[in-house]
Amino acid sequence: MVEKINTGPKTIGEASKLALADMLLRAAKNPKSEITMDDYNNYMKTGQLNFAGGGMASMDDMTKPLGYENGGPVESSKNISDENLNTIETVLTDLYKRRGREVLDDDQVTRIALALAKATSIGDKEVDFGGSSEDNINLLIDGINMMQGSALEKAKASDNILTAEEAKDSTKNFIERGMNKLGRMFN
Repeated sequence: MVEKINTGPKTIGEASKLALADMLLRAAKNPKSEITMDDYNNYMKTGQLNFAGGGMASMDDMTKPLGYENGGPVESSKNISDENLNTIETVLTDLYKRRGREVLDDDQVTRIALALAKATSIGDKEVDFGGSSEDNINLLIDGINMMQGSALEKAKASDNILTAEEAKDSTKNFIERGMNKLGRMFN
C-alpha cells in the first residue's frame, strides 16, 4: 500500500516534487528496483536526487556546449570551410531533386562522405575535402547532417513538386483567392 503525503495547497513546482517523491517511494518498495528506501528518505530530507553518490545534473549543465565552461570560443583544429559546406549543400540539393525528398539515412550519409572525401572535382569545380582519414570522414558526416535541412528546402523551392499537404494548402489558397475576387466583383 502506498503512503499518502499531505502537503496542503500546492504550486506546480511542489506538485512535481510530490509526484517525484511518490514515484521514488513506489520504486523503493519494488523489490526489482535499484532505488532504495535510503534514496527516498534522502530525497525527502534534502529535496535532491543522489543515486550512488552521483546526483542528478541540471539541465543547464546537460545542454551547455562543450568548451564553453568559462565563456569564449571553442578551440578546434577541425573545421569545414564555408566553401566546402556550400558545396555539400549543392550536392545534397541536386541529390534531393533527383531522388526525392526523403531525409538520408546513416548509410547514405556515410557513402556520400566517403565519395566527397575521395573527390577531386564536382562538375567543373575542383574540390578538396581533406582526404579519407576517419576524423575527416566524421567531419564530413557532421557537415552533411548539418546541411541536409537547407538542401532539402532548396530542392523543394526549386522543383515545384508539391507534397499532398502542400497541394491541399495551395488548392485551398487558390479557392479562397477566387472567392474573394468573386466577392469583390459582386460588391
